[in-house]
Amino acid sequence: MEKKNEKGKVQLKGQLKLYIQWPAIMSLLLIAMDLWVYKLDHRAGILMAVFVVVYIIMVGGLYFYSKNIIMKDLVEFAAQYGIVQNTLLRELSIPYAILLDDGKAIWMNDEFEAILGGKPKGEAYISKYIPELNRSIFPKEDQRTVTMEVYYDDKEYQAEIRRVSVEGFSDTEQLMELPKEKEYFIAVYLQDVTEFNRIIRENEEQRMVAGLVYIDNYDEVIDSVEEVRQSLLMALVDRKINQYIAKVDGIVKKLENDKYFIIIRKSYFKQLEEDKFSLLDDVKSVNIGNGIPAICIPNVGKTKEEILAAAKSFENVKKDVVEFRVDWFEGVFDFAQVENVLKELREILKNTPILFTFRTSKEGGEKEIEPEVYVELNKRAAATGLIDLVDVEAFTGDAFVKEVIDAAHESGVVVVASNHDFDKTPDKEEIVKRLRKMQELDADIPKIAVMPQNKKDVLTLLSATEEMASEYADRPIITMSMAGTGLISRLCGEVFGSALTFGAVGKASAPGQMNAEDLNKILTLIHKSL
Repeated sequence: MEKKNEKGKVQLKGQLKLYIQWPAIMSLLLIAMDLWVYKLDHRAGILMAVFVVVYIIMVGGLYFYSKNIIMKDLVEFAAQYGIVQNTLLRELSIPYAILLDDGKAIWMNDEFEAILGGKPKGEAYISKYIPELNRSIFPKEDQRTVTMEVYYDDKEYQAEIRRVSVEGFSDTEQLMELPKEKEYFIAVYLQDVTEFNRIIRENEEQRMVAGLVYIDNYDEVIDSVEEVRQSLLMALVDRKINQYIAKVDGIVKKLENDKYFIIIRKSYFKQLEEDKFSLLDDVKSVNIGNGIPAICIPNVGKTKEEILAAAKSFENVKKDVVEFRVDWFEGVFDFAQVENVLKELREILKNTPILFTFRTSKEGGEKEIEPEVYVELNKRAAATGLIDLVDVEAFTGDAFVKEVIDAAHESGVVVVASNHDFDKTPDKEEIVKRLRKMQELDADIPKIAVMPQNKKDVLTLLSATEEMASEYADRPIITMSMAGTGLISRLCGEVFGSALTFGAVGKASAPGQMNAEDLNKILTLIHKSL
């Protein structure tokens, strides 16, 4: 805008100098016009000459009088303009910094300093703060810009790195000299994209993902199980898979016995990957004995604390199912308490199937209950997704029983239909009749327990078991003769056809139950001998 002449005076240059010279140019034009008018009319020429002289005097006076003032104002403007420029650059909302080719920051604005937590002390190499911004990624001669995402202080930034040429910089700059081959700076711009990326990820995670769950060696395992027990195994596998997918708010459709089509959110699929597809481990944990009767351990705690303590005591005991005898629980008629216990029980037992049982007083249980309340309790328990099997007393009334069975199946829960006679042992035909009735009601596992009055009653129960298993059953059955006399019936299920037996850890739920560890040893020995 201005320069010094040889005498050291400040002079204007460029367009501004031209603008200042316009009054002199206009004066020359007016003089020429006055001469032309004078030739046409001497009097008019003289009159116009007077006005031209006055104009020149006024313009000249204003120029010479105001010149210093104008120059002073221009200098102040230039200084203020530089200050404004610098302020605008420093306070620009976009964080940016200027680096040398080795990554050393020579200048950064306020926003960039704020990201770093204040003005850097000492030699401020940008890679010290943001390792990704190192000289290896700076634009080369054939590049103009490099764009990448970087992370700093729990935030995500879109970084734009530009190579800015400053050819001739060393010729004009008095304070810094750059080698000719390095006459460029690296400009770094940062844009906070944390929230933007969060929204993108959230949207991405909400996408639905379809997949197939394949149970390896399914046919091999099924073939190794007695035919009457295959339906129980398949039901428990279905239960495990449906329960897991429901927990992640997904949809599952069984295509074949060993294949399931699933639809879940992408975020849950990642969760499935992260826990190394524990679903498959859950399925593998399903065990119904492979010929050996499965062992069910009853939990008969009265308080929440007793129930959970008992469950923890089962940890190192061989078990296939744990029965929650909810009729013992003092808070059984407050379902919120029941559900709370079930949640903590599930956490302790992990993958072990839970059998939910309210044994009514008329069949040897601890409490009386109205049929409508009984049905509602079992239906709500099945709907929680926290249990695997539910016990329904088969002779509560066909309509009531059917309602529980249908609701349980809708929730993917296996149904044990049961009958307990604590007074006597019915004849063989009656026992078979009752078991077939349970099967007709569509229960997954018919169960009967009777009280022997003598040794012959035990033989009656075993004979009925064999007949039902070999001639009528298309699903697993459970039978037992109670008390000490009937103990043998709890041990020989593999021979006569009973798929499950009960063993106690601590307090027993029925007469004749032996210790679960001893029970497992005997069942294993019998199995090896067959």
